[in-house]
Amino acid sequence: PGVNNKKGFIPTTVYYCFSLLYLLLLLYHINMLETFKYTRGSFQLIDQTKLPLVEEYVDITNTKLGFIAIRTMQVRGAPAIALAGILAVATHLYNIFYKDMEEDGISKDSDLQTTKDFIIEQLNSLKTSRPTAVNLFQAIEQFTQLIETETNNNNNDNNNENKTISPLDIVDSFIKEAELMLKKDEESNRKIGLFGMKHISDLLNDDVVLLTRKKYYIFKKSQNLFIF
Repeated sequence: PGVNNKKGFIPTTVYYCFSLLYLLLLLYHINMLETFKYTRGSFQLIDQTKLPLVEEYVDITNTKLGFIAIRTMQVRGAPAIALAGILAVATHLYNIFYKDMEEDGISKDSDLQTTKDFIIEQLNSLKTSRPTAVNLFQAIEQFTQLIETETNNNNNDNNNENKTISPLDIVDSFIKEAELMLKKDEESNRKIGLFGMKHISDLLNDDVVLLTRKKYYIFKKSQNLFIF
């Protein structure tokens, strides 16, 4: 027995072997695919304008490159746009304050007010990259408030030398909050996937397997149980 297609008759064994090989290659590709590759001082995002034929990453070393990536739709999807913008600013700040990247008007030796003004300027510069990106504007507001609060606390406590906040302190606060935002987004995506697994399992009345970049999940319908 075999399988009929437009080009003729294919033996069943050959057909299923090629089908299995294709599936394994697809799963391998999915397993390796990452939207963002981020560590402190290094940020890359996958160029969505070239998917699915080409898997290419774009280096984002400063806010301007983040702006371009959002503007040219190299990154899409509301949460991803917001993250790309914030991580671009975080990477930019890290490179200035920890890697001595040259930048007009700002350096690791700048005072608190100059640093604050620079960060808010970088955030505001992202607004025209995608004027309809609600999540991006919410993130800009969130991080602006973070910087405002940090510097206001410093002004309120300026009589206590032990509580004085340095420019590096607000840079570190920004970077840590950006990394927390990334972590929360990954967790939200995981929960969405698990919710979808259960829903599909209910529709099919069967077990479901979910493959992600880092691991796989199994939902056992009979036991109403997730296995990680």
